[in-house]
Amino acid sequence: PGDEADRCLASLQDDRRFGYDRARHLYDYDPKSPLDVRESKTGVRAGAKVVDLSYASPLGGRVPAYLVLPAPPAGAAAAKHPAVLFVHPGQGDRGTFLDEAAGLAGRGIASLLIGAPSTRPEAKKGGGPWNGERDRQDLVQTTVDVRRGFDLLAARPEVDSGRLGYIGHSLGATIGGPLLALE
Repeated sequence: PGDEADRCLASLQDDRRFGYDRARHLYDYDPKSPLDVRESKTGVRAGAKVVDLSYASPLGGRVPAYLVLPAPPAGAAAAKHPAVLFVHPGQGDRGTFLDEAAGLAGRGIASLLIGAPSTRPEAKKGGGPWNGERDRQDLVQTTVDVRRGFDLLAARPEVDSGRLGYIGHSLGATIGGPLLALE
């Protein structure tokens, strides 16, 4: 409705004067804080090892994720793999790109697929279609959770921390903008 849109736009007027230097601090976190990784189960998909895990979000709660690892060739020594971090579209979840991640694992690439705050059990459901403050909080938290996801990948012995990439579609692509500016 027009009234709701007008209120939303009015609430954003101050954001236009926010500025990069002030805005970048919204994404600050302590990269040395414990990741608190909790693995719940491991499976296999298309020959790839799939680890169901979660890690602590610096902005609260836990980030659900799948870690997809290449299967080591028989008799081969453990190798460090390049890795990508996936963020799903808004209507998806951490499993959206699981088939693609398994395909990449077949090519020697590890993947971390995370769930955005809106997909988590503790996410607030309902309400109006626009909630500028909640939407901004979710975008900031997802971006910080992605940065923390890269910390998790870099800490894994199977991952070459010098070869990390990012893949996002829709919501995931939206997160890529501030991520690129920050990193």
